[in-house]
Amino acid sequence: MVASDARGRGVGEALCRYALDWARSHGYARMQFNAVVETNHAAVSLHKRLGFQIVGTAPGAFDHPKFGRVDLHVMYVEL
Repeated sequence: MVASDARGRGVGEALCRYALDWARSHGYARMQFNAVVETNHAAVSLHKRLGFQIVGTAPGAFDHPKFGRVDLHVMYVEL
């Protein structure tokens, strides 16, 4: 998650790249994020750009303050 005033500045990408690099350097073979909100298009797009794919979706698992019940994606990447 990135604070609203920091969005669009590459903070989320830097955090994600750091996590991926750290995991690789510590011998992890895969990474999975269990709760990427489908309406967070920036996050879904970022993860896809970094090699993640959607491997599952929990229908209506997140109560979005604006859109009501929306899906959560499980996103996965092999390192």
